[in-house]
Amino acid sequence: MKSSVEVTWHSQAQLSTAIIYLPGIVADANGNDISWVADPWLTKGDVYMVNYTGERFNSNQAISALVNLIQQCEGRGYKRIVLIGASMSGIVIYDAIDYIYRCLPQANSIIDKLQLILVDCPSSRQDFYPPTDKLALIGIPLSHVISPELNKLLQPMYRSMIAMPKRENIEAGLDYDKVCKQARDSFDQFSLAFMLDQTTYMATHKPLTASTLVGIPSVYIACVEGNDTVVQPQATSAWQKITNCKVIKIEAPHCSFGEQPTKWHIAFYKAFKELNP
Repeated sequence: MKSSVEVTWHSQAQLSTAIIYLPGIVADANGNDISWVADPWLTKGDVYMVNYTGERFNSNQAISALVNLIQQCEGRGYKRIVLIGASMSGIVIYDAIDYIYRCLPQANSIIDKLQLILVDCPSSRQDFYPPTDKLALIGIPLSHVISPELNKLLQPMYRSMIAMPKRENIEAGLDYDKVCKQARDSFDQFSLAFMLDQTTYMATHKPLTASTLVGIPSVYIACVEGNDTVVQPQATSAWQKITNCKVIKIEAPHCSFGEQPTKWHIAFYKAFKELNP
């Protein structure tokens, strides 16, 4: 089963800032939910949407693709490169920057241009609420042995595990059935094996250290209302220890872009303003 990474570029003007967005677990970077929130980003800079695709998720491939994209943006003369990582992708960003520090001779000139927006990112398996924290452990052995046949056989069970947005969390004026359909269409692009690969990547990741990200201007957006995915303020505190990030709190479920776009518009506006007053 193959894995791949795709990048979509959106630009309306020759701006000095590149914005690179990376989605969370089983999330579509080109889906309608994030597009509602990301459209205003075009007033801030050129937007690059990174999408994890294929039947499997390969973290090394994702990290390599991000490093290459950052290098391309640096070579195109952008003065700022803003990395936005939703949920799991905060760790992908961490790993990409760690690689740049260790392996690229021009690391300092690249790092000087970077800014981070971390969206309700866990720092480890312990930052997940039950039962997700335990499911991540179960997924470690299963991700290594799952075959295309077993993946297909277990797909109906996987589909039944996916929870749809709660009606009470939907912003007034939005069509609940439409929001649920968009969420389902996004999830349906991914297989059980893909999800297991992503949870295994997070569950087995080495502890994050301050030496990688300290000094890079950073903002952490924490979901503090109706969040049943990432434990707050625990996750926020973990990232603060390694980034000195400023914190923006949003009363919304975990990465609920399609459910409450107005709140997310405001949160991202505040984040960009914190990075560049």
